[in-house]
Amino acid sequence: MAAERGSRSRRGRGKRKCLMSSKDRKCEVSAPRFSFVPELPGSEGEMERRLEDILLRIAMETQEIKDLEQQLTEGQILANDALRKDLEGIISGLQQYYKSLTVQTSEAEQKVERLEVENESLRRRLEDTHRYCRRLEEQATAHKQAHSEDDKLSEMQPHTDRIRAKQRPRSRSRRDGESCLKDPTNCSNISAGPLDLHLLSSPEKEKEHRYHQHTETNDSEDDSGTLHCSAVGPSDGHRQSDRLRFEAEKLQRSLKKHRRVLGVCDEVWCVEQTLMKRRAELRRAQRLLQEAHSSTAQAQSEAEEWQRRAKDSIASLQQTQIQLREIQDEMQTLRKSRRVQNLDQSPILDFHSSDALASLRNQARESTAERRETTAAENTRAERARIQPQDHCAVSGAAAGGAVVSQEHFGLSHSRRTTETGASSV
Repeated sequence: MAAERGSRSRRGRGKRKCLMSSKDRKCEVSAPRFSFVPELPGSEGEMERRLEDILLRIAMETQEIKDLEQQLTEGQILANDALRKDLEGIISGLQQYYKSLTVQTSEAEQKVERLEVENESLRRRLEDTHRYCRRLEEQATAHKQAHSEDDKLSEMQPHTDRIRAKQRPRSRSRRDGESCLKDPTNCSNISAGPLDLHLLSSPEKEKEHRYHQHTETNDSEDDSGTLHCSAVGPSDGHRQSDRLRFEAEKLQRSLKKHRRVLGVCDEVWCVEQTLMKRRAELRRAQRLLQEAHSSTAQAQSEAEEWQRRAKDSIASLQQTQIQLREIQDEMQTLRKSRRVQNLDQSPILDFHSSDALASLRNQARESTAERRETTAAENTRAERARIQPQDHCAVSGAAAGGAVVSQEHFGLSHSRRTTETGASSV
């Protein structure tokens, strides 16, 4: 009995030593944790939660930053593409409008040149027509003068006929007197009037009478408006009729010429009307040409304005790209600074990862050794429980302690895996 009591007391002391050694080992295993993490409030679960929260927050912020970068880049690219397409469409439309205006301007210039040539030809034709009209007017005035002279001659014709009728007996008596003077034998057959007898009795008086008769005849012709008043015979009448016929034909020709002049005047009037129309068309073409030039200048100014806007937009696009790069650089620097700040703020990242892993491995080894010892102790206790049922309580307490140690070992292994995962992600 005494031996059994001694063995029991030794076993009890061994159990107490084993329990004390397990507690000391537990304290020794947990000591490095408190020495490496002096700022932690206490448990590994809280540290793991904080680490997970920090990593989750970093991942969320990183994803948000990436999303913002993507949205900003896509929005800026879409806006720039839309602006570029609008500017290209506007510039192409202005170029087409400018080309159409250039074509219209060239056509208007060709039309103006053609109208100027036609105007010049019409002007020359008008000048020729005016010269021809002046010649015709001169001819018409000459014909009018001739016609007026013919009218005067026709008015003088009855008077000349009367004068001729008066001169016929005188010319006959004069011829008879001349024949008597040449051949006095023939004078017996001639009835001598008182005037003839008077002339025969005195040759000097006959000459004087002829002189007075000639002067009276000249005076009578001057009073009637004639230029010459000599004796007129039958041949002079034929010449007078021929002259009158010639004057009539001349008047007919002048009438035809007057008609031609009137026709030419009508043609001149038509040419003047055509010239006025051409001038109106020329003025309208010049006005259209001026409008085309003004619209061309306006289109050029608009094209220059749009080109300037395109250059400004390109410059703003380049500036925006530069700003985007700067923002990306700033975001990268901010990301790095946040990572550094999070690493500085997180208490778990203040330690060296190698030391933490080494301590966790040591704790795992110690917990494995404790588990083995507890397993051996449980086996020995089970054998002793068969022999001494009274030791069942002590054995059950040791088993409970081993269960606690195994639970602590499981928690340490879980914390080790979590820490290794966090360190690898960091």
